[in-house]
Amino acid sequence: MVAAALLGVGYGAYMSVGLALATDLLPYPDDSARDLGFVTVAASLGQLLGPVIGVGLVALVGGFWLLFAVGGVLSIVGGLMTLGIRRRPADAAVSSAPR
Repeated sequence: MVAAALLGVGYGAYMSVGLALATDLLPYPDDSARDLGFVTVAASLGQLLGPVIGVGLVALVGGFWLLFAVGGVLSIVGGLMTLGIRRRPADAAVSSAPR
């Protein structure tokens, strides 16, 4: 139970920070709801396709080692992709003027 609670707290913190970061990086505040909707669909698509791809990887080699290797590589790539995030300059704040 303690491990499940810790995992839940960690995942909750991860999701909160992730959505806050995504909201902060959106170029047009008036479109935040629509853009975050795209993020939600993208996350759901990954959860839908993940098991299908995972079963294919397990069946391909007859074990779980390839699944874990691919998961590790994708986790590292995802972490490295955050290095490209830059803070938006204050003078580039977007007004609510039409685009």
